[in-house]
Amino acid sequence: MLDNGLPIGELARLTGISTHTLRVWEKRYGTPVPLRLPSGHRRYPKEEVPRLRAIARALKEGHRPGKLAKASLSEIESLLNISSLLPGSSVVHSKAKETQVESSRELIVEGWIEAVHKFSYQTLDDGFFAEWGRLGSVKFITECVIPFLNKIGTGWENGELSISQEHFASERLYDFLGSKWRQINERNDGPKVLMATLPEENHSLGLQMAATVGAIANYRIVYLGSNIPYEEIISAVLKTKSQLLCLSVSVYYDSQKAGRLIAKLRERLDKEITIIVGGQGLPNTIPEIIRIHDFEDFFQQLLDLQKEYT
Repeated sequence: MLDNGLPIGELARLTGISTHTLRVWEKRYGTPVPLRLPSGHRRYPKEEVPRLRAIARALKEGHRPGKLAKASLSEIESLLNISSLLPGSSVVHSKAKETQVESSRELIVEGWIEAVHKFSYQTLDDGFFAEWGRLGSVKFITECVIPFLNKIGTGWENGELSISQEHFASERLYDFLGSKWRQINERNDGPKVLMATLPEENHSLGLQMAATVGAIANYRIVYLGSNIPYEEIISAVLKTKSQLLCLSVSVYYDSQKAGRLIAKLRERLDKEITIIVGGQGLPNTIPEIIRIHDFEDFFQQLLDLQKEYT
């Protein structure tokens, strides 16, 4: 696969639209438009993937391909939103409503992916602000950010997104979340929680999301960030008089090493200091810590712990 496009088979796999259908649309509707390599082979723009995925969902709801083939992603989203309001629509049933909501979220995330393809920071920022305001912080993370990051990871693995696009997306999200929780943190008066990653752990986006949830729960965030030496974590907890230590362990980190370090931290710190650990690289067994499986769980744990400190 070349960086300047996708073979039709790969495009079909990523969008759920068969190669036969894609060829028919190209001939009948003039889309998707392939790129011609010097060898004569065709490659299709990676930027078409989000739009074609949206088309696939619209087809399942009964829309005709002739109306969809040349439509933009925003036009398809509008079409789906309008159809959900028509009399007799199946979305009047609770299960169908849930499906419609999920479809709408997918379209939002696909729009963000399209913005990543184009390196459009303004589109991403506007989208983040809109969904933050509509959903609130915790649902914004669980319903939009997590699916967005999953698609970014899958897109990078499949060659749909480049390394530069993956970094662009992560940095925009990191900056957005950082600005939000820091603004909230200035007014907080709850318990202190120190947030860090372990030594040689350079992935800190999960920690940034944890800081956002912590700030919403009225905790005072002491944010150290990534790759913090073991002794420095202990020193910072004591100097700041933090009542909680929150650690994020990414899937890229050695889980056995993480387990050893966290166990040592637990031994060195006073038992009254709660240690909370989350992330996909989380070790299986560490005594006397709180293990977090998702951000809704984290939010509830913080609320429950806060009752003990007041």
